[in-house]
Amino acid sequence: MALTAFDLWRLEGITSMPTHFAPEGASKTHVKGAPLIQTTGLLGEAGADPTNLVGVAAHAGRNGSSGVRSFYTPLNEPVIFVGSLDTSASEGTGTVAAADLGAEYGVTKTALTGANLGKWYVDQNKTGASARVRVVELIDAVGTVQGRCGFKFLTAAKAIA
Repeated sequence: MALTAFDLWRLEGITSMPTHFAPEGASKTHVKGAPLIQTTGLLGEAGADPTNLVGVAAHAGRNGSSGVRSFYTPLNEPVIFVGSLDTSASEGTGTVAAADLGAEYGVTKTALTGANLGKWYVDQNKTGASARVRVVELIDAVGTVQGRCGFKFLTAAKAIA
């Protein structure tokens, strides 16, 4: 199964999707759904085990000059994102388990290519201090390889709580 890029899944108690924008850094080539940080006021893709996250990219990076307006979904508390569960221990083999519901995991940018190139996933191999999200909903059935889940970013991973 191909990974599902991080995206807005549903909203709890609000009626419209929140969208923010900020200037993008120069030559940014992230994919839609990439977790974003701000450095010196410019948006860019997060690195490994990210902190200070501001949102999830609403579109791919434009690979242009610095300052181009870029849109993203902020990590507000009512926002639930959708993404795939997988494991960095052996990418492409992670499966949905009943125990994933309520679990806290990290996020990882895949090393897989093709349709998965540049996508991020909820990483069942990253727990404890590496956790960045909490799984709040299992979308695909238990046993689904790279199955989808609904998740929220943990306060500790956000730039603004």
